[in-house]
Amino acid sequence: MQSPISPNLDSIQSLTQSEVIQMILTSLVREEIALSQILKGEGEIIHRFLEEPNVELQQVLQLNTSLEKIIRGVACSQVLSQLRLQDILQFEPSDLEWSEDDDE
Repeated sequence: MQSPISPNLDSIQSLTQSEVIQMILTSLVREEIALSQILKGEGEIIHRFLEEPNVELQQVLQLNTSLEKIIRGVACSQVLSQLRLQDILQFEPSDLEWSEDDDE
């Protein structure tokens, strides 16, 4: 897996509105990719689990509990991503104007 490339945040004041929006959208896309990889991995675990002979009920319940926690976390992340996307779509040019006072 590739390591993320982070922009130079020292020059944040020189960013345009389009660049800021692009950075935010890029971070959302990367998060979606990461979540899809998590879910794919969990699917592979389930697949391997179902292929094992003599699976006991306690093991099935443990797997179910683990998957429930992961899916709950993914769902929460999706809600936050949706809120961030809605915020991006509502940006006005004045929302991204930097002032000298913001540095303090």
